[in-house]
Amino acid sequence: MPKDILTSYAGALAIDAVPTCNASDTAEVVQAYVQNNAHSFVSIDYIYVLEDHKPVGVFSMHELLSEKKSTLVQTFMTAPVAHVHVRTDKGHVAELALAESIKAVPVVDDMGRFMGIIPADVILQILSEEHSNYLYKIVGINKQRDKKFIELSFFEQVKTRIPWLILGLFGGLIGAVIVRYFEESLSEQLFVAAFIPAIVYISDAVGNQTEMLVVRALGRDKDFSIMHYLARELSVGFVISAILAFLILGLSYVWLHNVTMSVTLAIAIVATTLFSIVFTVILPWLLKRIGFDPAVASGPLATVICDVSSVTIYLLVATALL
Repeated sequence: MPKDILTSYAGALAIDAVPTCNASDTAEVVQAYVQNNAHSFVSIDYIYVLEDHKPVGVFSMHELLSEKKSTLVQTFMTAPVAHVHVRTDKGHVAELALAESIKAVPVVDDMGRFMGIIPADVILQILSEEHSNYLYKIVGINKQRDKKFIELSFFEQVKTRIPWLILGLFGGLIGAVIVRYFEESLSEQLFVAAFIPAIVYISDAVGNQTEMLVVRALGRDKDFSIMHYLARELSVGFVISAILAFLILGLSYVWLHNVTMSVTLAIAIVATTLFSIVFTVILPWLLKRIGFDPAVASGPLATVICDVSSVTIYLLVATALL
């Protein structure tokens, strides 16, 4: 004690130095037992009632001291007992403790026999670790990887970082090729090129927002449904893109007095925004399915693809309408 909470399962975190009794014991008997053996207990928050080594009830020390000495345990114990299995993940242990508002979580084996409890201090450590990991995922940090990264040599750090930068470079070159392909259209309508940064920014911003929310949901929701989540994000994204399209439609018309160009920008905003949402929902989910950390791997890849696709969509719409 304290237990090594790098261990994932409840069985490895359980301690058995806790008071237990029978349902037929009186409060006086249990009080004397706890008092005489207090030095050997790690925790006395709860006394567990066992029958054939299986937990059938539980009561707190406060409840014990509040009862008359002659009162039988079975009359004031709480049953059934909330518990976890020895192979339950430690994250579920913390969730149960919060859901049941209990300071300690009992652990049972395959036969339902009492193996001990996970005490309050260990539960707090688990909650702290889970909270930290959750925050790391939100901001795209792999805690274990980054802890090791600072220990890498100069050349190992270069080797680790350069692939994503090369990927971004190739993405930029592809974008340049696409712009070159539309060079003739751009030369006739130079103001089309002026709006490329705005289109790319909106696509990236919406994509980054969506990606962060998806990574958070993947780490938090055990019953994550890709189709349900995608439908919800597309609904929200459509409203967002419609508002942005309306704004750019009005502002660009005031500036350029060109209805066709304003409509082009509005359509491009909606199309690129919806594409970014679809891609940044599916990519983290797909990366997780094939065994990669979505918080780490999806960011650079999503940025490159969203940038290139937004430029392509915008120029295709502009070529079709102008």
